[in-house]
Amino acid sequence: MKTPADFKDIKRPKQPKISLARLIFRPLGYFALGLVWLIIFGMMAFCVWGLLPTLLTSDGTDLQHAGMFTQLQEDPSQIVPFIICLPLLFVIFGYFTYLVIAALARTVLSFTYTVRALRPSYKSEPLSTTRWSENGLGPIRAGQIPVLRESMQANMEVAGLARYKDVIGDAAHSLIPIRDTRFSTFWGALMIAGSGISSAKLLASLVIGAAYIWTIGWTLWPVHQPVLVILYLIVSVGLGVWGIWLIVRSIRREVRSWATEKPDSDD
Repeated sequence: MKTPADFKDIKRPKQPKISLARLIFRPLGYFALGLVWLIIFGMMAFCVWGLLPTLLTSDGTDLQHAGMFTQLQEDPSQIVPFIICLPLLFVIFGYFTYLVIAALARTVLSFTYTVRALRPSYKSEPLSTTRWSENGLGPIRAGQIPVLRESMQANMEVAGLARYKDVIGDAAHSLIPIRDTRFSTFWGALMIAGSGISSAKLLASLVIGAAYIWTIGWTLWPVHQPVLVILYLIVSVGLGVWGIWLIVRSIRREVRSWATEKPDSDD
């Protein structure tokens, strides 16, 4: 689990007084950023909950007559590899739930900063900051390779960017709120919740992914017998409730840790 103590900061020069141009344009910048994240949130939500059933039924047939399942019926030897791959599919689709939550949090925070940028009480201070963490989700970064890391640190010394040398290879997390309120702390924790992997998140992803794929499977198959529909629905609801509870529990841990130990503010 990622806590604020895992984040790094850089030695920043003392912030000058915020200029008039910055006061004018930063609401527009945060608003534009909010629109971008809103679009990303919508696209990710569709990919998570709408793309799979759309692809599975793209040929206009029931799921039991779709190409992949027709091949499984014709060649039973492929069933075992398919079953082995299912848990991985559960985790992948389930973890996208965290990414959707993180995108929603970034959307909310961007619009929150838009409102704050218009309020006189915030005009003399920066609204958000960036922190770095070694545990960021994503592909291997060049700075994580020891040889490249040393070379990049040396080049930064020459270029006058020495304050960044300790965060080479780390993942940057932007839009972290500076002014601490219960609202911004909550959404900041949600944003961070989707940026790393933990055992609690993997378990929650496995369960909620299983609920999703199981429900998509029997509804698109489709199952018509009333008794089977009731039984399958009970399994779907049970897995769904369990998965949501696990997700909420993992996120509450992030929120509690974020509330008790927040990153330092910029100067």
